[in-house]
Amino acid sequence: KQWYQRRVAITAGIFGMFRHMYRTEGVLSMWRGNAVNVAKIMPEQALRFFLFEYLNETAAHFFPQLIQEHPTSFKFVCGGGTGLIIQAAMYPWEIVKTRRMTSNMGVF
Repeated sequence: KQWYQRRVAITAGIFGMFRHMYRTEGVLSMWRGNAVNVAKIMPEQALRFFLFEYLNETAAHFFPQLIQEHPTSFKFVCGGGTGLIIQAAMYPWEIVKTRRMTSNMGVF
C-alpha cells in the first residue's frame, strides 16, 4: 500500500494525489486526523502561555538581578523551558494524530 501511495504522489503531483484521495476515500479524506489536531491545539496554546508567564514570574522572584542585566537571555531561557515542557506534555497527542491520519478509514 505504501509503495502505491508513494508512486501516485511522485508520478501524479499534488493535484493527482488530491484526485486519487477523492476517488478512493471521498472528500472527508482531506481532513482525516484534523479533529485530533484541533482538540490538541487549544490546550497546548493555553498551557504554553501559562507556563511561559509562570516561568518568567518564578525565575524573576529567584533571580531579579539577572532580569535587569540580561532580559533577552532570560526570556530566551524561559521560552526554551516552556518548549521542552510543552513538547513532553503534547507528544502523546502527536502520536494519536499521526496514527489517526495514517490509518485506514474507520480503523484506529
